[in-house]
Amino acid sequence: MHHPEEIIKGKYQITGILGEGGIATTYAAKDINTGEQVAIKVLSLQHITDWKILELFEREAKILAQLNHSAIPRYIDYFEINTPENRAFYIVREIAPGKSLADLVDSGWRTNEREVRKIATQILSVLIYLHGLKQPIFHRDIKPQNIIYHNQRIYLIDFGSITNIYQNTIARGSTIVGTFGYMAPEQFSGKTSAASDLYSVGATLLFLLSHRSPTELPRERLKINFRNQIQISNQFADWLEKILEPDTDARFSDANLALNALNRKQVAVDKSEIKNSLRTLSRVSILGLGLCTYTYFFRWQVWGLIRFFPPNICYPSNNGSIVYEYINAGGDIYAITDDQELIINCWVKNQDISPKVAKFIVSKISDTNRKDSSGTSILHRANSRTWVKSILEKGADINLKSTDKQQTPLHLAYSKPLEVAEYLIKKGADINAVDADGKTPLNLLFESLVSIEEPNKEQIALVNIFIQNGAKITPSIKTKEGKTLLHQTKSAKLAEFIIAQGVDINAKDQNGNTPLHFAVSIKNNQLVNLLIRNGADLNVKNKKGEAPLNIAIGFDHSRYRLYNPQIAKLLINNGADVNIKNSVGNYSLLHFAVENNDKYFVNYLLDKGVDINAKDSDNSTPLYSKMFVTSDENKISLLLIKRGADICIRSNNGESSLDISKRHRMFHPEVFDYIKQKGLDKKCNSQPSK
Repeated sequence: MHHPEEIIKGKYQITGILGEGGIATTYAAKDINTGEQVAIKVLSLQHITDWKILELFEREAKILAQLNHSAIPRYIDYFEINTPENRAFYIVREIAPGKSLADLVDSGWRTNEREVRKIATQILSVLIYLHGLKQPIFHRDIKPQNIIYHNQRIYLIDFGSITNIYQNTIARGSTIVGTFGYMAPEQFSGKTSAASDLYSVGATLLFLLSHRSPTELPRERLKINFRNQIQISNQFADWLEKILEPDTDARFSDANLALNALNRKQVAVDKSEIKNSLRTLSRVSILGLGLCTYTYFFRWQVWGLIRFFPPNICYPSNNGSIVYEYINAGGDIYAITDDQELIINCWVKNQDISPKVAKFIVSKISDTNRKDSSGTSILHRANSRTWVKSILEKGADINLKSTDKQQTPLHLAYSKPLEVAEYLIKKGADINAVDADGKTPLNLLFESLVSIEEPNKEQIALVNIFIQNGAKITPSIKTKEGKTLLHQTKSAKLAEFIIAQGVDINAKDQNGNTPLHFAVSIKNNQLVNLLIRNGADLNVKNKKGEAPLNIAIGFDHSRYRLYNPQIAKLLINNGADVNIKNSVGNYSLLHFAVENNDKYFVNYLLDKGVDINAKDSDNSTPLYSKMFVTSDENKISLLLIKRGADICIRSNNGESSLDISKRHRMFHPEVFDYIKQKGLDKKCNSQPSK
């Protein structure tokens, strides 16, 4: 569908294929504006026969946009592209480094129980996050192909099969989603719960240990008999057996229970490993550290040195018991987890931590303006009003700028709950601070919304909060292609805000296209109408010589054929030149209307004064072009002749419309009869066609 070097949406350049399925293809691509590597999942209507597939795809985009977890690649964009030949839908996400567990095993990678336990811990931590959301989300298709592994870190991908409790209740049994061998038995009857995802985790771990699909292992009454197939400890085998129970009542009911059970049974192994590490340290004369560790029974300040942390350290419960234990036992809040993230950073992104726990954590921070390796402070990362309030009360600089991009916490508020921006503004954040690119927080907010056709109530409310408090944008900001915010927005409601901010409504990008060219190309009547009302130039031409009207009835910027008489009428009624011609073939609007057999639009154009005898690059009139068609259901040819089309004009091949009517009289007898009846043929000096 797409090829390397091709640019999609004027922004994403294809660099390769990451994977191909039966209905969707995932491409590797690069954002040509930022250089960021991304993954683009594409669903083509040509490849689906069940509209439920499209529903699942759109649901994937909607859910991904709400997720915020370091092990889930970040959602970036969702859009669709329509052409006369196809309609395709696109999800753009952050690309996860590494290979899938399936690819690793296929390439000969082998692991051991210790590493599999670590993988299990990370997957379960992601499920604790997903299942613990206010509206819990079940993945439904956890398998080796959907888990990327790199530098001992996992990433969970492909949320095309996700569901939530509400949808699972009202639509139970409507669609069976999952992969045979990794699906829990209850999924075959359309039922899904947190325990279903846990079964899939167990099946995935079994694949890593056995290098065989669970379907290839012996079973007894749905239960997989794996103990004599792999070499693992009895404790881990017991745990695997429980997570793979066919009966949901016998299985772990949630990821927290599964993780706690895994860690309890792991203690003996972990202590042994730590003791071995300490013996090694003692051999190089760090006896004091070993004695201290032994005396304090592996307190967290020592365990953190080897990146061993309490279970769920990044996702503590609301009462914060893990947090209190960790900090009071000397745990370093700036320690780096296995996810390569500071513990304090993963805490401040957690929206569910109570104000009391947040205040306790912040009280342990010696410098609230300290920046991490990425150049941002904890206030930049704070993801709730609770965190922002606690951090500011501790003395954080509300306008502290990040090191590289020079962005304040308010610059990043567009990606957070409404309450964060609201509180920062209330507490005096500089609402018009500019970053290294000259962008204000409102600039970034608009940029995050321009690809959305209909922003939701919360997004519009956020825009209103900024504007009501005096927020401005830098109107001259453009992309590398010279596009302003107005060139990019798909929403008339959003465009209204942007116009009010002083963005040039007739600004041209590097190809000479104005926002009106763009609005016409995406067939957005509301947006076109708004731009016209605000003074958009209807007859301005781009570097290819195309006015917006050419694009409405002709070709878009990618040379895809468009035909939108509704938008064309809107443009013409407001003063667009009805006799403008297309730069490709010198076609007039009437040529396109005739070619599309649109009797009503033909009459409309004629009433508006279009040149009925306009000639294209072959010197062919609309009538001449129509005479070659053997089927003329709407009698366009006869209509043109009755409205005064000249049947005598010759094209470059020397023939006239009259010549063709004689040769095709059997296909258009009514046309030839009308010409003879009115004596129109006598006006021409044409020779009989041979």
